[in-house]
Amino acid sequence: MESNPSDIIALIGPAISICCYEVGEDVKEKLLDTVESQDGLYNGMHVDLKLINARQLEEIGVNKIDICPYCTSCNNDLFYSYRKENGTKNRHLAVLKL
Repeated sequence: MESNPSDIIALIGPAISICCYEVGEDVKEKLLDTVESQDGLYNGMHVDLKLINARQLEEIGVNKIDICPYCTSCNNDLFYSYRKENGTKNRHLAVLKL
């Protein structure tokens, strides 16, 4: 059974945001290669993982996308941040219901 992308509601949870996610040129290129349109997905060497994920979904036809505004690095009192905590072993949990 196949899903119709227009019937899907996608939620992108908390993650490191463009303000805190600075990467090298090689990582930036690999991330941007996953989408056709790269507009608004980076600022210099900072990339927006949440918008990249949203763009990937849009490009396959999903148009109902909710993006959590929280940055896990800026809001480290609420969320774990691998980068902010220098390699924490703590993790987040996500649940999917079909």
